Amino acid sequence: MLRPTERKHFFELLRHPEGYELNFAIGTTFSLDLTTLLTLPIGFAFLDYEGNEANENQDPLLILESVKQFSNKIAVFCQTGQIHVPAPRQHRILNAYIENSVFQVQAPIMGGVFHPKVWILRFEPQETGPIKYRVICLSRNLTFDKSWDTEVMLDGEVIERSNAFGVCRPLSEFVAKLPEIAINNNKPSKQILKIISTISNELLVTQFELPDGFDELYFWSLGLESGKKAKSNLFEWPVKAVVSPFLCDGFINRYIKEQTKNAILVSRRDSLDAVNKETLSTFEKIFTLDDGASEIEQEEEAEKEIQNELTGLHAKIFIMENGWNASIVTGSANATMAAFTKNVEFMVELIGKKSRCGADLFLANIKGETTFADMLTSYTPQEKPVAENSEKRMLEDKMTKFCRYIAENVRNGKVTLNEDGKTVALSISCNSPFKIDTKVPTNIACRPITLTNVHEKNILPNTDKISWDSISIEALTAFIAFKIEMKTANESLTHEFALRISLEGIPEDRFSRITSAILQNRDEFIRLLMLILGNPLDGGQDPGDSDILDSIPRPAYGANVLNGLLEMLLIAISRDPKRIDRIEELVADLKMTEEGKKLLPESFETIWNPIIEVRKGRNGSKYQ
Repeated sequence: MLRPTERKHFFELLRHPEGYELNFAIGTTFSLDLTTLLTLPIGFAFLDYEGNEANENQDPLLILESVKQFSNKIAVFCQTGQIHVPAPRQHRILNAYIENSVFQVQAPIMGGVFHPKVWILRFEPQETGPIKYRVICLSRNLTFDKSWDTEVMLDGEVIERSNAFGVCRPLSEFVAKLPEIAINNNKPSKQILKIISTISNELLVTQFELPDGFDELYFWSLGLESGKKAKSNLFEWPVKAVVSPFLCDGFINRYIKEQTKNAILVSRRDSLDAVNKETLSTFEKIFTLDDGASEIEQEEEAEKEIQNELTGLHAKIFIMENGWNASIVTGSANATMAAFTKNVEFMVELIGKKSRCGADLFLANIKGETTFADMLTSYTPQEKPVAENSEKRMLEDKMTKFCRYIAENVRNGKVTLNEDGKTVALSISCNSPFKIDTKVPTNIACRPITLTNVHEKNILPNTDKISWDSISIEALTAFIAFKIEMKTANESLTHEFALRISLEGIPEDRFSRITSAILQNRDEFIRLLMLILGNPLDGGQDPGDSDILDSIPRPAYGANVLNGLLEMLLIAISRDPKRIDRIEELVADLKMTEEGKKLLPESFETIWNPIIEVRKGRNGSKYQ
């Protein structure tokens, strides 16, 4: 069970095994915070960095260096209409680096949503050894939300064998299906399709290590067509404990009521208030998270695509027992009908002895320790369930359908360079003129996420093109923010989300201009070089130096700085020449524009040219 403030712990899960490096990472999430995704590569690139967990105010240079290294090694699949619109911040233009890493998807079953929170990491040996995999199954989305969540981390390695491991088939099929459910204007490239296919096939013959105390492992993929499962029924054994922020009468009555006895239920108070008292009588004890342990978060209800503010319980756990054995199932699925009949979900099941992982142990009070049980308070069922606000629900349903309509109707963007050579015009085309339901007053506006609200364009009925005349090349983005407001006589609803579109005609010097805008001056250029050369990856920096950026000086440009830089370059070329390659790419990038050239110190070429000549062989090719 992860505490609300332990987002840092997720970064620790990304650490590569000793002697290995990340080859590719596939992630799935319902909602996606772009700033969180921008900071995620820090966990891959700066593995000894302990500048606390990812945060919205992370140093832009740290983000720039890490995202340039790893953005082409990450593919994140998220629910269409659930990309959070970032607030205008200094590093918002860096979102350009992750445009090709984000893929919006729709659940195959009508009315369902894409709700899994699982990561698959592929590691390659630096010298020799088998391919290794890590599967991280979470109950938390890729956002900065603070909530009580769970995680399961499984490590395994590819085995040379002709027959697949039956237990791995649901995981392999889940990965293979992801590109198929991506929306039409956001399909993965051929290169990403190839690596996803490789990962899907290798997972079939990956032997995973079981966590301590467990004897069996099963993967559960819900909402996607799949073949034969290793285990036919998730709820084969009597349920002894359910932890779920969302509930519904239908799920309890259909899946667990018949064989449940003396069970425990933990949920959110407002979810419990909406369930019939008779249904809740299925459970012997019912708890909610104590107010002192709850924090407000931005999350979603799996049955809705609309964001709501919820209290801090977000873990999903089902504990079942049979004789001496116990089963723990955790992942993305809530105790709702939608989760098990139409949503795309992913869960991990671990089976072990009841004495080590049973319900009584999970909710036990331990003297001298603060446990999950200490965070709970008893709940008394309502005599009558709280009635649903039908008018509000109607608006939520219309908003969900309209978000999907926008995603399907908005086609792509065309970029045209203006005469000044520094700005572009952007026009977005639609498959057909916009149709807006006149029965419910609806206002729609959109803007590139790098621009403020004053640049919003209203979308009226029959609109088939949206355009902006002048956007700086640095601020050009494939992420377009849509803001929708709907009203009825008694209710109103506002939803804002970003849609990733395809862009045509992007200027070749776009990333050079972004880099120049982030660096701003020569001191920052030198500091970035030292950051690259001092990257702790592969032992470049003493792991005891916890704050990398604070250890990098901010001196005024001068001869002493260049002398120190030369020494670091010489060490890098002998110990880790790949760092020289990254600097070469940076220098070439800056030389594409006049603004970038000005960031290079006047005497930089005198120390850089000999270094790059050594890195290149006599035949002009780089050493391997």
